[in-house]
Amino acid sequence: MTVVIMMDIDDFKAINDTYGHAEGDKALIIVSDSIKKAINSHSMPSFIGRYGGDEFILIIHPVTLDEIEQLISEIRSEIKSHTHELPYPLAISVGYDELRNKQDTFQNSILRADTKLYQDKKYRKNYQN
Repeated sequence: MTVVIMMDIDDFKAINDTYGHAEGDKALIIVSDSIKKAINSHSMPSFIGRYGGDEFILIIHPVTLDEIEQLISEIRSEIKSHTHELPYPLAISVGYDELRNKQDTFQNSILRADTKLYQDKKYRKNYQN
């Protein structure tokens, strides 16, 4: 199956506003390096890109849902391993969705993944802080 994953950095604006854009750039580098490290450890055929200011998109094929869950866990763990060197918490919210059939489009998968990202962000704010 083909899966679209959307990620963004939690409270990124606060990082920039409080610690400056150089620190925001450092957060972006840590997250992007963490994504690349996790992807490379699995040798998954993938596309990785920066989608917006603090958003990243991954397109992975072929992959199973279990592999996606494992990958997300590894990315989060890798990011967490860098938090001791930062003056702020660094975490990501994630949403993903599969390309469902031949009539489905990447744009629709991106929209569904983005909706799930915001559900994850809301859950993380309500239950993990």
